[in-house]
Amino acid sequence: MYIGVVTRSTSDVANLEHKLKKRGFGRDPYPIDCVECNERAVFVYALKHTNLGGRSIEWCHHCQHVRGYSRDRDGDRVEQPGFDLEGFLG
Repeated sequence: MYIGVVTRSTSDVANLEHKLKKRGFGRDPYPIDCVECNERAVFVYALKHTNLGGRSIEWCHHCQHVRGYSRDRDGDRVEQPGFDLEGFLG
């Protein structure tokens, strides 16, 4: 359920993006629509080397909704419920 816009400071966003890049994630340059706020503001961050587990993160820069995905044994993309971006990045 979309409640409203959650704001993060520009430095917080830049810090999180820096941490993602440091961990080997690259950002898709074209945003997609958010399932929560319907804005075209979701950027997909995926590991640059697919042999590292196939993890990807969808992060809406408008409402800050984050979804984390990994691959199961069959190679299917599986959403991780309750994914915490800050907790993941440490």
